[in-house]
Amino acid sequence: MIRILLHGYEPKEKPDARFYEAMCQLSAIGSNINQLAVKANTLGFIDAPMLKAEALRWHKFQADIEAVFLRPGESNLKWQ
Repeated sequence: MIRILLHGYEPKEKPDARFYEAMCQLSAIGSNINQLAVKANTLGFIDAPMLKAEALRWHKFQADIEAVFLRPGESNLKWQ
């Protein structure tokens, strides 16, 4: 934590229950997308580029949530 502060970042507070609920739901969605991809590749009945685009969109959304709730932000504090 001290290293984070020394590098000019402020740690974020621990996320509330909403964050963990959202991450659990996103994990389930990702698992479902993966299962769809496997089935689609096996049976050949789904638009693979569209499925890939949706999977990438989901990964970006998950990263955005993690950035908002977990990653430290830049600090305006000045260390001398």
